[in-house]
Amino acid sequence: MSFLDRFFGPSYEKELQALQPIVDTINNLESQYESIDDADLVTTVQALKSKHTQGATLDSILPEMAALTREASKRTLGLRHYDVQLLGGILLHQGKITEMRTGEGKNPGRDHPSGSERPYRRRCARGDCQ
Repeated sequence: MSFLDRFFGPSYEKELQALQPIVDTINNLESQYESIDDADLVTTVQALKSKHTQGATLDSILPEMAALTREASKRTLGLRHYDVQLLGGILLHQGKITEMRTGEGKNPGRDHPSGSERPYRRRCARGDCQ
């Protein structure tokens, strides 16, 4: 711990605390998405993609997309993304570099930004991005 950390706290702690409300929102959506069937899950993803193409920012749809990605992973792979993996995915989505320790699940952590940004990247490939 550095001298400044004693007074101000480690900078990463503040960053993680700022992201915690997003993780809480994702966790609150979990029970809602657990109760819908696979067809409704796909429909919800399509609705979010449509919402994005109509002007919603990626940040605004991030919690819902992350919750849907988590649910799809649970159904198809049998793996549930933990909060630390959600945090890593959110940081990657924000374009920040994140370091995760061994055993914290780096691979599932990258699923969230890739799921939410895929429609944006396709639009950019067509020249439609801003």
